[in-house]
Amino acid sequence: CSLTRCSSFCKFKNFLFPCSLTSWYKARLSKLKKVISENNFKPIFVTQILYDGLKDENMYFLNEELKKFAKNNNFFLIPLDERIKMEMYDHYDIIHTTPIGSKKIADLLFIYLDEFIN
Repeated sequence: CSLTRCSSFCKFKNFLFPCSLTSWYKARLSKLKKVISENNFKPIFVTQILYDGLKDENMYFLNEELKKFAKNNNFFLIPLDERIKMEMYDHYDIIHTTPIGSKKIADLLFIYLDEFIN
């Protein structure tokens, strides 16, 4: 891994991100794993998207951490960030989707959830 640390930031390839954010996220995922295990849950994880794709480095790294976590623990994951192509009018703002954008996401989620259920 080419991850390097400098003061309170981590660098991976050309991206800088706050180490504390990923450390906090990993700690939260660890706590979540305990709850999942104790209750025999079958979780479904979904990576997140923003209106501009993966231009937000924090979102990128959090999605990558979630993917690693799901893979390492054999949890079901829907990689929304890798599988969906959003267009200009699919979002109202940086987070909220329009009905058209929501339908695109729902259609993709349905495919994965159908696989999970069956």
